[in-house]
Amino acid sequence: MIMLLVPKKDNKKKKNSHLKIP
Repeated sequence: MIMLLVPKKDNKKKKNSHLKIP
């Protein structure tokens, strides 16, 4: 759900962080 709130630009950078989140 956080991925949807994060802009596409940051989504790539934080993509790895989202994978860590259960």
